[in-house]
Amino acid sequence: MSQRDQRLLMIAATPPIVKKTLGGNHRYLKQLIEVLREGAFDLHLVSDEHPSYAGYLDELQELGVQRHVAPFCSQPEQAARALDAVLTEVSPTIVHVNGHHGWLSPSIVASKDFDDVPHRIYTMHLPLTALAILEAGSWKRFIPGSWSNKAVGSDRCFLRRFNRVLSVSYRYGRQLQDSGLLRDCQVTSIANAIDTTVFQPEEPVERDEIIIGGAGNFIPQKRFDLLIHAFGKVHQDYPRARLVLAGEGADEQDLVRLADRMGIADSVTFLGFQSDMARFYNSLDMFVISSDSEAAPFVALEAASCGVPVVSTSVGDVPDWFHDGTSALIAPCGSADALAERMIRLVGDPALRKQIGAAARNLMVEKYSSEQWRLRMKEWFEQVGS
Repeated sequence: MSQRDQRLLMIAATPPIVKKTLGGNHRYLKQLIEVLREGAFDLHLVSDEHPSYAGYLDELQELGVQRHVAPFCSQPEQAARALDAVLTEVSPTIVHVNGHHGWLSPSIVASKDFDDVPHRIYTMHLPLTALAILEAGSWKRFIPGSWSNKAVGSDRCFLRRFNRVLSVSYRYGRQLQDSGLLRDCQVTSIANAIDTTVFQPEEPVERDEIIIGGAGNFIPQKRFDLLIHAFGKVHQDYPRARLVLAGEGADEQDLVRLADRMGIADSVTFLGFQSDMARFYNSLDMFVISSDSEAAPFVALEAASCGVPVVSTSVGDVPDWFHDGTSALIAPCGSADALAERMIRLVGDPALRKQIGAAARNLMVEKYSSEQWRLRMKEWFEQVGS
């Protein structure tokens, strides 16, 4: 079957959450559509139409996507019926489900016609709840009662609607393969990528201060509290070091108070939302990720692509992307001392900062550029539809 005969229906959740920037899964979907339209696929999208996504959905339509509506996030039963109507109307040869399964799973599982599509793909951006429960050593395995059994059963029902799973995370792809949740399903991992022409190094500015940066939503799993504690240890040895944080979130005021209690408030700046992240990264001497939980964090790739040395906890795909000591410095999760030790190593060694930053930039261009990702995705979808 030629690509021109392929009718591809994409299913995406646009939840009722007002955000200034798109989440990684929505950026991913747009990039994928740009790739697939080059192959002349007949592209359709069924999604909610929450007002905060109006501009985004219009952009997808301008790329040649035909839009359909189903209220996945607000009325799952009605969405299942709407999805079945779209499946009947479009008669797709490939269906691609993109986004957090928590929003989409009820409607997908309830669909009567979903399994009639020959090729059914799920792109996993975040780990399923069942993976956290089944992970060796996870405390969630020992929660009494029916919650864990119900969560595992729900995820198994969802996954069995697919004959292929595409993971943006090597780590979670491996976990899914080993989980026992799948039956006759192929798992492929293709890492996220960034535009290395947008995220590229700028001429460094000489200054007396050392600028350490972090970015993301101020929520518990990002552990900005850990970063502030680690910075406090750095600040003891290097009083001219500064910490700048880009982002917003529910924990912001708690973090402001923490910096104040530690006596480092004058050296910690909360920048708020930043529309030009490339400029932000290039203002830094190093970029730090302190998270306890990530899948494939775009910020690590973006900072590295700007030639900024990355210090990160051993989270998500970071250990797969970078070689510790060569293209990044990686610390155990949850240890402010270990994170601070690596930050101090870079603060005190300008040559090492330059060396790691250059190695990281070269790695991004060679393996994680948008051009490389587009080629891999195009080849994979061609193989799926053949």
